[in-house]
Amino acid sequence: MHVSVFIFRVKQAHPEDEGISAAPLCEPQISPSTIHGSHDILTAITQFISQVNVWETVMYFTATAASIAYLYVIRNVGRIPGRRNLELEHIILFMMQAGLFLYILFQIIGAYFSLDISPRWSSMRIVTPVAALIQSMSQTILVLDAWKRRCNTKEQIQQKPGKQLVTFLLIANLAMWVVNRLKSSQTEFNPLHMQFYGVWAWNIITHITMPLVVCYRFQSTVCLYEIWKHVYKMRNGDP
Repeated sequence: MHVSVFIFRVKQAHPEDEGISAAPLCEPQISPSTIHGSHDILTAITQFISQVNVWETVMYFTATAASIAYLYVIRNVGRIPGRRNLELEHIILFMMQAGLFLYILFQIIGAYFSLDISPRWSSMRIVTPVAALIQSMSQTILVLDAWKRRCNTKEQIQQKPGKQLVTFLLIANLAMWVVNRLKSSQTEFNPLHMQFYGVWAWNIITHITMPLVVCYRFQSTVCLYEIWKHVYKMRNGDP
């Protein structure tokens, strides 16, 4: 960014023109050091946001791997017969996930059309929401599958297959809830999206979708706790 600063001086020709010659020298002047400092601040903010995106992406992929591993571990755990209807918790989870999908969609669209603005971290602006989408879908499938399962043998009660993974997912969702809660209170966390959509449009998008994203993480934590609490209890009538 190059900024040219011009200082105009009026040559004094007559004594009565002294006021005219002094006026331009009293105008505020922008120094190159101030401009350089502002550029450093913007660079630091961009690097901070990029580091947060990298941390989020790693967390999303790790949680996705944990969800897939848990589905594999509990494949032999018994199912509760006759429970096929959706619970109220699942309906609320679907409603919150719809808001998550909308937020991710707007993120991907804004990131795609802003690739040329900051090419250094352009890929992370697309990878992070895609990772969040994959993680949320795998976790919802986990909730729907594990909700209908109960341990039906004493070996399963003793071994508690996958309980450590559920504990990890509980902690991970709490961490995601904290991050999304902080992002929902700061709409300027995504400056490129604000520039693409406009300040008012991006504020409307975030104020509609981000509360649903935060509620999805909270509802997921509640569902995972119910799974952690009830799956590893033997059903009545089992040997």
